[in-house]
Amino acid sequence: MYMVILLQGVRMMVGEINGSFKGWQDRFIPNAIPAVDVAALLPFSPNAATLGFVFCTFGTIFSMGILLLIHSPIMVLPGFVPLFFSGGPIGVLANRMGGYRSVIICTFLLGIIQTFGTVWAIPLTGLAKEGVGWTGIFDWATLWPAICELLKFIASTFHLGPYSI
Repeated sequence: MYMVILLQGVRMMVGEINGSFKGWQDRFIPNAIPAVDVAALLPFSPNAATLGFVFCTFGTIFSMGILLLIHSPIMVLPGFVPLFFSGGPIGVLANRMGGYRSVIICTFLLGIIQTFGTVWAIPLTGLAKEGVGWTGIFDWATLWPAICELLKFIASTFHLGPYSI
């Protein structure tokens, strides 16, 4: 029932945004293409979106088990939003490209990548000392830690900030 409500809301939102964008497009930005949130993919395959969410959750729980086994000082607690809005759309795309087997494999790996990417990101940002949270969504767990590493390298190369030793 909740999935139906969510998908209907997404359809309404996309319809309204596209309709209102058309007026702006005609006046100010001819030939522009409207972009919508990733949730717009969910109606194309609701079952794959649900499976994506479920197996992304399983991947995250599996990763939490690994973190427990290795006695990691950082424990990543999965949040609904990162699991659903990463796992769901990846599930839809994986289903389109390779079927349900692809959904299961890709979203399980997604859960693992999100968890260990977050474990990578937290010490880089100094949040480990503060004991505060970090959203474990895919881009924050992959792109931003890489950017932090690059900035850390630049700072240490030019002896800036805490890396000026």
